[in-house]
Amino acid sequence: MESGYQYDARVKFLERGIDKREILKYVQEEEIFELAFNYKPQPGVKVISPFRKDKNPGCWFEQYRGRLRFVDFGNSQTGSGASIDCFDAVKFKFDFDNFRETLLFLYSYFMADKDGSLIPLPPSSSLSETQFAPKPKVYIHTRTREYEARDKRYWSKYGISRKNLLDDKVFPVKEAHMINAKRGTWIYKPWQICYSFSDFPEDRKKIYNPLSKGRGRFFATCKAEDVGEIKSLPSFGEQLVISKSYKDCRVLRNLGINAVWFQNEGMFPSKETLKNLCVRFEQIVVFFDNDDAGLFAAEKLKELLNGCVSNKARAFHIPIGMEKDPADLRRYRGNDFLKNLLHENLIKF
Repeated sequence: MESGYQYDARVKFLERGIDKREILKYVQEEEIFELAFNYKPQPGVKVISPFRKDKNPGCWFEQYRGRLRFVDFGNSQTGSGASIDCFDAVKFKFDFDNFRETLLFLYSYFMADKDGSLIPLPPSSSLSETQFAPKPKVYIHTRTREYEARDKRYWSKYGISRKNLLDDKVFPVKEAHMINAKRGTWIYKPWQICYSFSDFPEDRKKIYNPLSKGRGRFFATCKAEDVGEIKSLPSFGEQLVISKSYKDCRVLRNLGINAVWFQNEGMFPSKETLKNLCVRFEQIVVFFDNDDAGLFAAEKLKELLNGCVSNKARAFHIPIGMEKDPADLRRYRGNDFLKNLLHENLIKF
């Protein structure tokens, strides 16, 4: 039982009109989530739900409108739809009757002194206020949705499954917020299928609109150093294939080939990153499109790689006159055709 003095202090806190926005001035969302999950969340990392019987990690955290949320499409118990914030997480974890009780608990846990005063956390470092202060960092925050039949129709043409996408942290997008971009902060609501490639450091993302043409097909906060699927590679191997897109990379990986993807054909990582990536493999194959841009970029990257890793690299492309990339070749000519073509041209798997 709490003393009447402690209870009065907490009620005084609420009477001051302090709500969850005020709490978040002193306490980080990650710290509040930690009360419910026993660990601090990392956006995009798949986890199990603590609110139901759940053995297979299929939930994740994501930033949405500047707030961290827990996404669980299998959650039917919380009554809050597919995602909840840190306050709801604590409410459901400790089975509080209402939001007021949740606030009282968080106030007592993080902020209340014996006299009911607030105890701020140490202030975080802020940007310099001089004219030389760096520009605000650009972020993409996404609101995801469940996988639907239209997603299956698109990806199954390439033999890419829902499990593949989940493993690779490719999520369907319901809404995206671009923060601190050149045009300021803006909201994007796709009217057709749209996906977020989310498995990059510091919550960087690449948004993909597969049915769009030209400008608007992609927008991203990724850097050249963000090599897709690098985490899936073995420590050492016989061969590595470098492709120019996620779709091509996943098609190759589904054949058992060690593959990664670059942000685009003309966007190469630093020499140090290339060396650290390629020194682990006996042979490097650059596999870009068979159009003029792809052929030129493949030769350029091959020369760069051979300067870094002692002539291990060679360029390969689908014969001109066929489809331009492995994903389209698989789609229109089938998996066996693609597999035989690669086998005949000494790509090992």
